[in-house]
Amino acid sequence: MEEIKNWTEINIENSDITKKIKEKLKSDELVDDLKVSLENTLINTNATLKNILNNIEANIKDEEIKRESKELIQLINSELKETLQSTHKKLGNLFDIQKLEEE
Repeated sequence: MEEIKNWTEINIENSDITKKIKEKLKSDELVDDLKVSLENTLINTNATLKNILNNIEANIKDEEIKRESKELIQLINSELKETLQSTHKKLGNLFDIQKLEEE
């Protein structure tokens, strides 16, 4: 009778461990998905800012407005980089900031 009780306890422990492993895997998958999503958002934001700069250069004829517009976009870009660097320090190596800065 004692042996059956021991096997029952082992099965319960095994079930608990399996459940914890599955939960951990799901959690890791969510974190990975968030990392990919964040990196894609940063890449898209970078591309959008480049497109805005290109449109400013191609379409605005007034040099003062063109210069001020470019300065504003560059300021936004700088603030985003600073935010990324600050976030990177807090969260660790989620993405390659150097790679994004080069783009």
